[in-house]
Amino acid sequence: MLIPDNFDKKNNNQLRLDQYNFDKEEEISRVAEEYNDSSIWIRTRNTGDKSDMFVCAEYYITENEKNNSGEVCGYLQDKDLTVLPHFHSSSDSTVDNTGKILAYSATFNVNFKGKQYTEDTESVTESEIAQKQKQAEVDKIAESIHKDIYAKNLFGLPTTGKHIKEHVQEITKDNVIEVMNEYYKKSGDDNESLVEGIFQEFGLSAKDRANMVQHIESCLLERYKSMGVYVDDIEASIKKEIKYQKDKIGLMDTSFLDRINTKLEHRYDGLQMFQRVIDADENINNPNYQGRTGDCWLLSAINEIGNSPKGKQIINDSIKINSDNSITVHLKGVKKTYTFTQEELLGSTELSTGDMDIRALEKAVERYTIDYYHRDINGNNSAYAYEVLLGKDHIEVCRFSSMRKKGNGLDKSYLKKINDPNTICTAGTPKISKSGNPVLFTTPEGTEIFSNHAYSVVRCDDKYVYLINPWNNQKEIRMGFKDFKNTFDYYYNIRL
Repeated sequence: MLIPDNFDKKNNNQLRLDQYNFDKEEEISRVAEEYNDSSIWIRTRNTGDKSDMFVCAEYYITENEKNNSGEVCGYLQDKDLTVLPHFHSSSDSTVDNTGKILAYSATFNVNFKGKQYTEDTESVTESEIAQKQKQAEVDKIAESIHKDIYAKNLFGLPTTGKHIKEHVQEITKDNVIEVMNEYYKKSGDDNESLVEGIFQEFGLSAKDRANMVQHIESCLLERYKSMGVYVDDIEASIKKEIKYQKDKIGLMDTSFLDRINTKLEHRYDGLQMFQRVIDADENINNPNYQGRTGDCWLLSAINEIGNSPKGKQIINDSIKINSDNSITVHLKGVKKTYTFTQEELLGSTELSTGDMDIRALEKAVERYTIDYYHRDINGNNSAYAYEVLLGKDHIEVCRFSSMRKKGNGLDKSYLKKINDPNTICTAGTPKISKSGNPVLFTTPEGTEIFSNHAYSVVRCDDKYVYLINPWNNQKEIRMGFKDFKNTFDYYYNIRL
């Protein structure tokens, strides 16, 4: 074997035995002799029930061991080395009730070219071995599918790998999340999800694409269900979406499915946090906190409606608790009614936490938006919330940015309309600051105002505007009038 020209021990380069066919004792000896200021240490890993071992020959530069160390690693067979294992006492082992060794440390004496080397191994557990095996399986599946999707024929033209169906079938509930994540990493700057890659593969029929995506989604639902996530409502949405994409003419759009998959992830995240949900009472009068869903535009509108006498009555009339504890929500603005079980509401942990009435309103608006606009409630504006909850009449939109460009500024008297108890007002910030910092402004009290976010505008006086962030509807924020109009981009109001 020839040592690669770019191998430089001082720069911590690595040689991999499996890449360079570095599998003979004489070749190990050549490296040891060439770098005579190094010691070749033989590090072994034993699975606990096999004599073949992963052997790592690691050299350490004597003048600076910590900063100039590298590895030469690969598989060496017993014929190359004489390995004599001598285990420590049982106190260093972890044994289950059947006597099977689950983890242990051991000392290996290695006779190499007439020299004796000894090293203690690190503790190796069954779970660590299984985890490495699973990761190797995940890498292989993701890599195979990625190659199938980005395959090219003899003429360099895009084609589809012949075995893509078989590779997709290797995805199970036990590896689906990991394979999807690994595929996303392999897509690099394309930021392509696995579902997107399959849905937009021209070499497959619409039926084949739909069937493969259905398999992936079924595995995903099964996995999250086994993790305690409520999936019944999401399962229905997925089936409907796959059929919709299969039947449509033209390219399949995966954005909605990708958002559904993200919702599953957010539901699981919600399960890991303590969520105190107060029973519905047909009012929105309890503490509430926005969840992992980007519906600040809706929550800020709901919080503000609940602060108005007329608005509070509209909400009271919109929510009904049934005898079986299910909740029926009537959306006055669009004249649609939806009923949700307690299981579905409690299981929607990606939504806001605190007031069950507010979560029921979120669910109803989401259901309507999916049914009629084919999208979820991540991202929108409060004018749409007013339209769905209250109706289209008397909605007024004011864009501060447009007024500033025209040099008109913002008259305080215009904003003081919100002091009318039956005028509902919300305000929104620009998508991002020029500096890229999500924090646009910090009040003297230390409260941060964030970009691309909606707030309830409670009231104002000659000096200040008072806001509520849907992240915590119990905390009032005070901003100077000038700071408010220079920080916020627009506001929506409606007279009830």
